[in-house]
Amino acid sequence: MIELFWLLLPVAATSGWLVAKGYYRRYLTPTNSKSMDAQYFQGLNYLLNEQSDKALDLFVNLSDINQDTLDLHLALGSLFRRKGEVDRAIAIHQNLLSRQNLPLTLKDQCLLELAQDYLKAGLLDRAERIFVDLRQSSSLSAPALLGLLEVYQREKEWLRAIHTAQAYEKLSGDSQATNIAHYYCELASQAMILGEKNEVLKQLKMALLTDPGCARANLIQSQLEIKQGNYKIATQLLLNIIDQDPAFLGEVIDPLILCVEKQGKISGLVNKLSGLVNKYSSNKSVALFSQFLQKYQSTENAIALIESHLEESPSALGLKRYLELSIVNAKPEQKNYMEKLLIIVNGLIQQTMAYRCEQCGFAARAIHWQCPSCNAWGSVKPL
Repeated sequence: MIELFWLLLPVAATSGWLVAKGYYRRYLTPTNSKSMDAQYFQGLNYLLNEQSDKALDLFVNLSDINQDTLDLHLALGSLFRRKGEVDRAIAIHQNLLSRQNLPLTLKDQCLLELAQDYLKAGLLDRAERIFVDLRQSSSLSAPALLGLLEVYQREKEWLRAIHTAQAYEKLSGDSQATNIAHYYCELASQAMILGEKNEVLKQLKMALLTDPGCARANLIQSQLEIKQGNYKIATQLLLNIIDQDPAFLGEVIDPLILCVEKQGKISGLVNKLSGLVNKYSSNKSVALFSQFLQKYQSTENAIALIESHLEESPSALGLKRYLELSIVNAKPEQKNYMEKLLIIVNGLIQQTMAYRCEQCGFAARAIHWQCPSCNAWGSVKPL
């Protein structure tokens, strides 16, 4: 109820301001104006009391629509859509479009709102048809293009998404490089499933030409090269990812170690990884590098690394790794205690989110190239 009140407050304020300024009276006779005011406030009262059906009936059946009352109808339709009552939002906007005397500019605005209703309802074909028509409107072409972009993303029509994003970028001046690069990566992923290597490389090349900072493109190609045994190429690609976005260091250490092991060049990797971990340290990268040190140097060196990191940045993952390393040489009574503690720490880690969106703060346990919450591309990064 409180949430609904705050949503309706702008509508009520606008209505009161219009009444105070005499905007309704500009179009209506004094008698009709008084009746119109009473009807609108009755409708608002229904909404505040969560009587959406009565409110909808009242607003749909109003006989007089002008620019000012239209704004209130659009606000109410938007309110219904945000509340998830898409059928009511559609009824409001379809009712407005049925008016014979609606000017073309106002009709286009109503159509845009109706297309947003269809988008919210998942009626993508209907939304697409309206957005395509509205692209020709000079005032609404930008929001229509954004609407089309969302349709094509949902439908996974990546080529159309690329062309639409390019058109929007040209029209608005807002860079769409990050988004377009991810669309190319989506095409590359589809080609990779089909085993079409040349097509994969073609799309990834386009992704990097569009956005040289697209770490995902190099990650996809590194996976392909590892699969085909091209470890030298994969090694360079993985190192490129760290240069593009150091946040992905923890994601590439494992495949990087694999590639170097396959080439038999372990000694050169120790100093390289040591420098990277010290420069871009994260809980995950330190834990993985400690495994590498334990395997190729000594357990003591691995413990020293973890201890140093825990002093600077305490974490459940670091504690887990410390217990795993220390438990090997622990006395029997200590070992029993440490094993129980390790079970508890593992339970904590399983509940911990490993990734977070830099745009909206959405947290997840797995990487999402497009944030499920705010739909931004490339914003979800390892913690």
